[in-house]
Formats: sequence, C-alpha cells, structure tokens
Amino acid sequence: MLKYAREKYSNVKIFYDHLDIDEDVSAFLKKHGAFQRVYSFKTLQSSRDLPGALRNIAQLLVPGGECLLFFYARTFLKESFKQMSRLEPWSKYADVLLRGVPKSHDIIDQKGQHSYLSEALSSAGLVPYTAEVLVSPHIAGGPDASYEGLFHIANPAFSLLSEAEEPAFLEALSTHLPEWCELYCKESGPKLWSSFLVHARKP
Repeated sequence: MLKYAREKYSNVKIFYDHLDIDEDVSAFLKKHGAFQRVYSFKTLQSSRDLPGALRNIAQLLVPGGECLLFFYARTFLKESFKQMSRLEPWSKYADVLLRGVPKSHDIIDQKGQHSYLSEALSSAGLVPYTAEVLVSPHIAGGPDASYEGLFHIANPAFSLLSEAEEPAFLEALSTHLPEWCELYCKESGPKLWSSFLVHARKP
C-alpha cells in the first residue's frame, strides 16, 4: 500500500512511512517528532484496543495539537468475519478473524456506542470538540454480486489460506453471506451501519 502511494501520489511535501497505532510509537516520535495535526480516515476500526490507539495518537501530538478521525463502529463486513470464525473448518482462523472486529461492533445501540467512544477519548486524555456516532439504515457493502469480491479480499484469513483451501473458503462465503446478512439486519434494527467522527485536541 505504501509502495503504491509513493508511486501513484508522489509529492516532495509528502513522506510515506509505516506506523502500527496499536504498538509503541516512541521510535516513530523520535524519528519524526510530534505533530500539530493527526488525521486518520477509515483505519482505526482495525484496532482491537481503541483507548490504547487513541493514547498513542495523543502521544504523537504536541500540546494543543488536534486530531481528526473517522472510522467505522459497526458494519456488515465485520459481522461476516465473526460469522466465519464460527463456521467449520474455518474456525481454526478465529483468532485472526476476530482480531479484525472492533469492540464497538458488539454495541448495537447508538447511545452505547457514544459512551464507548467518550470513555476511550477520556482515557487517552483527548478533549473532544466533536465526538459523534453517525448511523445509517443502509448496509455499506451488502452481499450482492458487486460486493462479493470485497468480502473475499477484505477477509483477514484469506491471505493465510493454502491454494487448496481457497475454493472452499470462497464458496462458503458466497453461500452464507445472504443468510448472515438477514440475521445481521434483524439484530441491528434500523441502524445497519455506524461510524465514529472525532475532532479532538491534546490539552
């Protein structure tokens, strides 16, 4: 991904580097220094420890620095990871599959999701200007033909499969996605998709 960005979006003012926000950021800080602004879009849903990730973001900021964050709270794509982790013989990849499901995914109501977000920001020492839960009655990426490839590629277990396993894995996804989608819709009610929008500062 970084190689692609360097090749396709090269700019003398842009430096591309890798940072795992769930890990220790001290080496990154030593290399680059602290930042006035941190922006993150559609990535923090991959963190299994949101409070920890936000604490690391706070570390990356200078006092008075700000962050703008947008990330998914609950989506059907993540639900497909959960369901696949329970399906034999793919349950052997459960650790990898469930690592891709954020804790917010199991909080269905909007109020509960907002409380979770607020507590995570507070534990990180970030002061929010904006901390919103955005919801939609529509599924972003439902299990129809146009999105089926996404559910294959985005599945974290896919890259671990042997060549012999791939056909059965893809067939299992294709077979069960409509059923999983129906169950997900019944459980979720009118809020089928939700995301977090945060604008916060470090005191």
